[in-house]
Amino acid sequence: MLPCILRPVRAPMKIPVRSAASAASQGRYPSQPAAEYARIGVVFAAYFVAGKIGLAAPFTSGNVSPIWPASGIALAAVLVYGYRVWPAIAAASFLVNFLSPIPHIAAVGLACGNTLAALTGAFLLRRIRDFCISLSRLRDVLGLIVFAGLGSTMVSASIGVAVLFATHVRPWSAVGSAWLMYWLGDAMGVLFVTPVLGAFPNLFRVVGKARMLELAALLLLLAIACFAIFGDRPFFTIKLHVLAFAVFPFVIWAAIRFGVAGCALANLLIAGVATVETAAGSGPFAQNTGFVNAALLQVYFAVLSVSGLTLAAVVVERELVESERQRLAREQLLRAARLRLAAIVESSDDAIIGKGVDGTITDWNKGAERMYGYTAEQVIGKPVSILTPPERPDEIPQMMERIKRGERIEHYETVRVTKAGQRIQVSLTVSPIRDEVGNITGASTAGRDITERKRADEERERLVTELQAALAKVKLLSGFLPICAACKKIRNDEGYWEQVETYIRHHSEAEFSHGLCPDCLDKLYLEKL
Repeated sequence: MLPCILRPVRAPMKIPVRSAASAASQGRYPSQPAAEYARIGVVFAAYFVAGKIGLAAPFTSGNVSPIWPASGIALAAVLVYGYRVWPAIAAASFLVNFLSPIPHIAAVGLACGNTLAALTGAFLLRRIRDFCISLSRLRDVLGLIVFAGLGSTMVSASIGVAVLFATHVRPWSAVGSAWLMYWLGDAMGVLFVTPVLGAFPNLFRVVGKARMLELAALLLLLAIACFAIFGDRPFFTIKLHVLAFAVFPFVIWAAIRFGVAGCALANLLIAGVATVETAAGSGPFAQNTGFVNAALLQVYFAVLSVSGLTLAAVVVERELVESERQRLAREQLLRAARLRLAAIVESSDDAIIGKGVDGTITDWNKGAERMYGYTAEQVIGKPVSILTPPERPDEIPQMMERIKRGERIEHYETVRVTKAGQRIQVSLTVSPIRDEVGNITGASTAGRDITERKRADEERERLVTELQAALAKVKLLSGFLPICAACKKIRNDEGYWEQVETYIRHHSEAEFSHGLCPDCLDKLYLEKL
């Protein structure tokens, strides 16, 4: 597993720099001995197996192979695990060459050259700013091609050829041809194997059944095409060198759809089939002498690898740039939304106050200034308890305890004190403030002055009380009243007959004054005269 490429990528120009293992190699992280020995063992085994495969490749002469996958293993190991794995590379390289028919002193020289080439390649690549072995940028791919594929492999080729000819091992009969074959073989190992190891974990990000089926179909069709082109099958009778480039559409497909990882895997499949079939005397690269066939095959691999990896890096980098552009656009929209929200909050007539979980004021809008009389500079950083009356010391702590439990307090009516010492009636709505992960970091309070409303309510209550008291004193006469036709007495509520004057006095607030009407006056006094 390569830690470097498992980190999330936030921006195309800020790709993770190095793996955790490489950081450990520089002393940043403590290394456990058991894990260190395990890494050295894995590198040793991988290099040894790759070296045996390289020596078994066709056209090998005097331990100079036209393709040396062990060079890619060594470079990837140093980039991932750091310089401290060099003993594993040196030991495996020595053992591979020691078991071959060359002098033992030559095996030592070849091991030194191969180890130094891997360390040189890693050193040069780390000089690239933010280099990552996942090769997700064009800069990383070009660095791998130039510094590692073409540059550092000159070290191993020069040392290796010098040692071989010094020990009377004459591969490819001449120094120039041996050096060229050695150099191209190591370079192809770097360009084919290192990208696969570096970017392969990205294939695990392929999600969805459709994408997995597409990848499987791509590799299957590519394998069929490779065997058809390089295998001289009876059903494919046309023999042209140009047909070797018929696999390019598959490389382009892999680069566009699956990035560097898919392209590197496709290139490795093509290289494996082409090498095996060419060794068997089939295909467009089996028409000349061994040296010419090997040279043409290596040039073909170089064109294939460089073109595919470059295209894949461009596609991936473009996707990263587009992703970054979309992220910036979303951030800009969020920023604009926050600015609009801030403007709304600032212009609100309500007093909006932000405070931390300890009750310290962090935000104070214009509405709060108008309501309480304090400016933001005067209250930010102070406890919100400066607004509470002295007789309510526990009110704020109790509210903050509820906020810490995630509760929301709505329409809480209480009393607050202004800067001038005036007490006002307020209605508060207090809500918890949460961060990105949902932790409560404070509270927001929206307050409204309800002093006038309270006064109006009290006045209304007073008027209603007075009206009810007045109505209670009012006595009304209604319904049928039984009255005697002769004596004009009226029957009361208990069933007794009494004078009309007495009944009315008991059932109303009326008072009586006694006198004579004109008719009675005439009747009483004129008759006497």
